[in-house]
Amino acid sequence: MNLVDMPFPVRFFVNAGTHLVPLSAETEKAVLPCSAGGDVSVPGLTYGFYFEALRRFFLREDWAPLTFCVSQALGKDVGLSHILGLDLISEKHGAFYHVCRARAKLSDATVELAVNTAAATHQKAFLENEVALLRKLQCRIPKPFLPRVMVSGETFYLDEEGRLLPLRLFVAEWFTGFHEFHLARSKDATRVRIKIWDGSRVEQPLTVPETHSLFRKMAWILTCCFDGESFEQVYPWHHAAGDFVARRNRRGVDVRLVTVRDYRPMVAPGQRDEARWMALLHFLALMTVRLRVDRIDGTGELAWADASVLPAAIEGFLEAWEEKPERRPGLPAVADVLDLLLRLDKEEWRMILHMALDDAVIEEEERPFLEVRLKRHAKELYSAVRKAAGPRR
Repeated sequence: MNLVDMPFPVRFFVNAGTHLVPLSAETEKAVLPCSAGGDVSVPGLTYGFYFEALRRFFLREDWAPLTFCVSQALGKDVGLSHILGLDLISEKHGAFYHVCRARAKLSDATVELAVNTAAATHQKAFLENEVALLRKLQCRIPKPFLPRVMVSGETFYLDEEGRLLPLRLFVAEWFTGFHEFHLARSKDATRVRIKIWDGSRVEQPLTVPETHSLFRKMAWILTCCFDGESFEQVYPWHHAAGDFVARRNRRGVDVRLVTVRDYRPMVAPGQRDEARWMALLHFLALMTVRLRVDRIDGTGELAWADASVLPAAIEGFLEAWEEKPERRPGLPAVADVLDLLLRLDKEEWRMILHMALDDAVIEEEERPFLEVRLKRHAKELYSAVRKAAGPRR
């Protein structure tokens, strides 16, 4: 790569999990995978071409995209002379994006940015849709649990055959200190607990209070995003894809949602009270199922979180709903919502869950996995509502 006459050093790395590996001559020629399994790739897109395309995007117009993003992140004007170095770190390769972390070093701060890049045609369409959805939700829900889109655009790479090929990308906040988390088996394989993939060699599972905090906040985020009038919600999402990330703190965990794959109603919109109540119950049933589904270590067999997480999910749902009638007077008060939930018996919960089953299945392999768990989940949800309602009664 030609890095002559750069105003500051630009370095390239690949994240190996526990450490960063500098780009080597050998890695530079390796083709990027387009999925975690690495079985599909875009012809000609190597690590070298990928990093060079990202560098070219940032250096346009005397590095205007970079200085703009850094200024946005810090909330103040940052000139090119303030930037001392830039690291581009290849983090992961999902079904839709190549994810890079851009780390800009200043004398008094370090700013990290997420650079999501789409190479294939279907990936580019997905990227354009997500950028629009993130911007829509940022205007509608001004809370810091979604990544803020800073810039989006196109860059190019020249492949080995001399073809100039386009890449679509957008730059957003990188949630520094946040990591994926997944269900994992204990060393004796007798229990399933949650571990945050923080890059340490010995990942400590979440404690019971931390797990409670995690599920309460995930439910709070999803409910904040749920529109009680249009019935739109963030869906689909999946723990196994790393859609949520978490960071430990002294009070439990902080949680962020890093992607919005789609935002749409899951039941037919309607103005009648019955339609609104049904949409609310469908949302809650669907959310509680999806909150429990993961894969062991993110890629293994399907796994199911313990029922002890359900009271936390109900708490998060009620906490988020409390604010909704203040902004939308036509929506029911949280006390009325709770009264309805408490009136439902176990069989009614089972029927609601059964109606939501088709939507709850994201991968067809999940259908039999969920079918055998719905009846018990209904009973556990019935109990969880009563436990979560205790402090409010």
